[in-house]
Amino acid sequence: MMIFLAMHRFLRIALFTTVLLAFSAVIYYKFYNYNRDLQTAEQQLSIQQELNTLLINKLDQLFEDSPDFKQLFFQSDSVELDSAGYASLHKALKRMAEFRDAYDLQASEIVSFRTQTRVQTEQINKHEERIRHLTNHLTQRDDSMMVLDDLLAQRSLQVEYLTLQNDQLTDKLEDLAVEYDRVVSSYGRLEFETDNQTVVDFFGRIDDEKPVYGVGFFANGGHYIGEWKNFQRHGQGQHYWKNGDYYIGEFVHNVREGEGTYFFVSGEKYKGQWVSDLREGYGVLKDKKDSTLVEGTWSNNKLLSR
Repeated sequence: MMIFLAMHRFLRIALFTTVLLAFSAVIYYKFYNYNRDLQTAEQQLSIQQELNTLLINKLDQLFEDSPDFKQLFFQSDSVELDSAGYASLHKALKRMAEFRDAYDLQASEIVSFRTQTRVQTEQINKHEERIRHLTNHLTQRDDSMMVLDDLLAQRSLQVEYLTLQNDQLTDKLEDLAVEYDRVVSSYGRLEFETDNQTVVDFFGRIDDEKPVYGVGFFANGGHYIGEWKNFQRHGQGQHYWKNGDYYIGEFVHNVREGEGTYFFVSGEKYKGQWVSDLREGYGVLKDKKDSTLVEGTWSNNKLLSR
């Protein structure tokens, strides 16, 4: 994708450069022709000036050769010319008028051409200004395209990163699916007897044909939910008796031991330390309204001190 973007950008710059060079060549060709025509007109004007100079020299020579013509030229009322003088005067004046007409025509053409050249120069300047404007505009667009290319590159990296994360999540989901299958396959039903010959109907997670975690229903009533070890209640768990009492806390080798709370069917509850199913250590006894009845140290299920 990055190679395609680079090629697209290179082709766009090459096309713009080709168009700009072609347009500049046309403008340069027109300007070159206008400059050449101006030089030609200036050369013609220079030739015309030389002809005028030659005419003045001829007139000076005519004045020297014919004093009567000179006197007539400056004081025409006091001089009489013969037929030859009139012929020379007529010829000189006619030639002078032709030169003057030709000079005026050339001068008018040169002025007109200079005006056209100035107009064309202004148009060329406008075209150059427009080219500069278009160049700046295209440069800005090219900068914008560069920014877009950078954004596309960043998006491409983000897509690659998200794809990588998706692959990693897929791997994790596959691992979780395997673990789920393993856990589900480890759950089942098991029936066994406790140390006191009580039959337990167990539902939960089983490892090596032994209960690990789940609920066990006792044949003599009541049930236990929690951790098991070697067919005994061991770890955190909850035991519910058929009379309505229940206990939530720690068990060790099938007895209440450690920290736990015993809830009486009357509404009272004891929260504290236990050893071998007996209250042992610090504990608090509260009524059904959660008001403290007694608090202190217990031993062998009896309160020693408050």
